[in-house]
Amino acid sequence: MPPQDYETGPGPIDRPGGSGALRAVGIVLVALGGAVVLVCAGGAYWLSQNESVRAGFDALVAARDAPGAEELRSAGCDEAMIMESAVFLDMAERFAEMFGEKLIEDEDRAGLEGIPSVFVVCSFNVSPGLDCDEVSRIYREAANPTEPFVAQVASAGNDDVCQEVFAADGESLGDLDSWGEPGDDATDSL
Repeated sequence: MPPQDYETGPGPIDRPGGSGALRAVGIVLVALGGAVVLVCAGGAYWLSQNESVRAGFDALVAARDAPGAEELRSAGCDEAMIMESAVFLDMAERFAEMFGEKLIEDEDRAGLEGIPSVFVVCSFNVSPGLDCDEVSRIYREAANPTEPFVAQVASAGNDDVCQEVFAADGESLGDLDSWGEPGDDATDSL
């Protein structure tokens, strides 16, 4: 080794052709990651400040904690909620309006008038362990309803297993699909 190498060292070790490109890719990836974090944080902030989102979150918490929900979970539902249909319909309409859409046309709104105001929802991650009659009975014993309600059992990956309307005393008034159709006497008798 020549004597000048001892004084300054051998110089930088740099492989020609590769390190600059890898460094540039790394910088781009870090910049993109930072942009994604900022966009997600901005979106989360916007959602947290949005009145409709906060009202929806509060409604979901209230539905999960409503009388009868804990009893349904204890009976085997993986998740149970007691939802007021007007609250969730209002929330869905506000979300639709935020994106410039209309959820329900004015002429269709009249058809929703006779639908029960409470939906008792019991969902399962696998095959259901309860049917609508059992869900109705558990809810009635826990909450003592005074108006008709809908009992719904759903299973992950499948459509609703059942969706049935019940009177406050537990009498079945038929499935929700046929509820309130023209010529249906069920809503007239209430």
